[in-house]
Amino acid sequence: MFLASNRINKKQRPLSKARFGSLIERFFGMSNELFVHNLIGNTQLMKNVRQISRSTNPKMLAAWTISKLGDAFAKWVVFYNNRNHGTLLTSPNEAYGLGMQKQPVPFRRIEYDQNFLIDSMPSPRTGKAKVDGCRGIKVNYLYYWSNKLALPSVAGTHVEVRYDPFNAGITYAFINGQWEPCYARSHYHQLKNCTEAELKYASAEIRKRYRNHGRRHVPNAAEFAHFFEEIQQIEQEEIEIRQQRSAEMKKRHRSLDAPEKPDTRDAFDIDVGSLKVLNWRKAR
Repeated sequence: MFLASNRINKKQRPLSKARFGSLIERFFGMSNELFVHNLIGNTQLMKNVRQISRSTNPKMLAAWTISKLGDAFAKWVVFYNNRNHGTLLTSPNEAYGLGMQKQPVPFRRIEYDQNFLIDSMPSPRTGKAKVDGCRGIKVNYLYYWSNKLALPSVAGTHVEVRYDPFNAGITYAFINGQWEPCYARSHYHQLKNCTEAELKYASAEIRKRYRNHGRRHVPNAAEFAHFFEEIQQIEQEEIEIRQQRSAEMKKRHRSLDAPEKPDTRDAFDIDVGSLKVLNWRKAR
């Protein structure tokens, strides 16, 4: 449906054709060899497990987050496309430009707008959700609401649904020929930054808590919000502990590195009733 609406022809890699995707496989190999395997915390050393120690274990050296790794990889791709290629005798970008000049290929521009984002979003397992005129639609344990769901012609019907895998606070329902945004009925601010993977992890953890007491339970929005608040509080405490330890280590290193200067001054105290005067004299 998504490909047909954007007039895209699907090309599928056939089975048992090892060389069909040689170009992309070659790019994977180059990116691993020139980029991934040179990052701190890479797992190349795990090929020889017996040579691994605690100081060289990649698990102890993990430092890259998803966002930082994505930014670094994007910069590497720009660098790779603009450097001279040994086989092409020019950069890949220049070779692509020359090829398009000699034999242009017609392209149709697809706008990366809100409609494209909604069309590319996943749908629930059934693809549709039943509209409750009072509570809205239920998607992935949560209820979402829009004023158009209360229309008499919409309430009680099944509508197509798409949800954002990177924002659990919003979903989209196809009502009267257009996609309408529906927002979480409760705890929207706690859920808007949660991904689908985080929601699944929280659901499994909440179910496990109830299962330990011999009860079955379906999580709701309040429990999800409380769970994420607990996680944020734990992370904040860990960050504060790390900052405190770093500050103590810096203070300790400064005290060890700084040489002690001899004090060339002597002091004496004069008590006059309740008045205490501290006077300094420079030693000659």
